Amino acid sequence: MSPQVTLSAETFGRLQRFAEPLVDDIESVINRLIDHYEIKQGSPIPATTAKEYGGGTAPNLTHTKLLSAEIGGKTLAKVDWNALLVEAVVQAAKKLNDAEELANLIIVKRVVGQKEDMGYRFIDAAGVSVQGQDANGAWKATAHIAKTLHMPVKVLFMWYDNEKAANPGQTGKLTLNTN
Repeated sequence: MSPQVTLSAETFGRLQRFAEPLVDDIESVINRLIDHYEIKQGSPIPATTAKEYGGGTAPNLTHTKLLSAEIGGKTLAKVDWNALLVEAVVQAAKKLNDAEELANLIIVKRVVGQKEDMGYRFIDAAGVSVQGQDANGAWKATAHIAKTLHMPVKVLFMWYDNEKAANPGQTGKLTLNTN
């Protein structure tokens, strides 16, 4: 039997401000608040409330923040969508050892060699420049590289509390395992 908790009307009213009508119950709101707190405290994985998306397929990632990411067994120190794509390109460069073949693998705007205008970033370790992407573009390009080269990827992200986000305030996990 689950424990029963009595909340004051004031506390219940405060919880309601974080609830999505006809979707959330008290437990889902509490879990979302705990996730938010754990993330702020630097916990690597929030509570098990993150929805999982496997096989490289992702929901709309507009208005999301990357919380943690691992690709090819390496955990990213800098955690953002473009850093994930850059790491995928670096790991692909090591596997392929051919700049032209690498450029053909990258499905976003890229140039062999150095280009640092118009949103391009030169990736010295790969010998290519890649144009910066939004979350959706960065994930799509990363997943393409990872699938092609059989690199496992684990990503934890959170939608901002924005009405234009697919799932405001919620967390998600993207996994791509090629084993």
